[in-house]
Amino acid sequence: QAPALRKKGRIAKGMDADLVIFDYNTINDKSTVEHPDIMSAGIKYVLVGGQIALENGKLNKKIRVGEPIRSHFDRVGETAGALQWEERSYPLIRYNDATYVDLAALDEHQYSITWDEMAHTFTIAEGAGGDASADPTKPPAKGELMLDRGYLAKSEAATFKLLSIGARAFVPLSFLESIGLRPENDGDTWSIEA
Repeated sequence: QAPALRKKGRIAKGMDADLVIFDYNTINDKSTVEHPDIMSAGIKYVLVGGQIALENGKLNKKIRVGEPIRSHFDRVGETAGALQWEERSYPLIRYNDATYVDLAALDEHQYSITWDEMAHTFTIAEGAGGDASADPTKPPAKGELMLDRGYLAKSEAATFKLLSIGARAFVPLSFLESIGLRPENDGDTWSIEA
């Protein structure tokens, strides 16, 4: 959700080179609520963008290369229409120029959904469904955060990124096409023929 963080957290070519070099035995936070500007003990060097901003406890005030890290958060607004699938209607969500439906809708139409906690991946296959815990016909609450947590939906044919809204996972309609379904757009309503 904070794109700038993709270039942080490891030492490698193309990363931001924001580094703190400290003495593990002496590092200690000295700041207080009353004096938040007191520097921590034990910090030897701070590099920002590969430039030395702090050296042996002395601040180099000429270095001004840091940038704020901003997050990007979208919240659920109005639904983007509905997906009619047999006798059921599922609300659709728009996010980053794609249209999504609750993954649990597949569970209601004879697709098995298996969660792999380690890989953060749902595997979808044709077979017995019916294990969904959430009601995919109910729209998510307005104002809920829509998050790209890196979760995936995988079938034999393709792998797609999922959208998380609360405890629910939403899959792009293009994933349905990849498993042989044919969503048809009729304006605000999409439909899947049996």
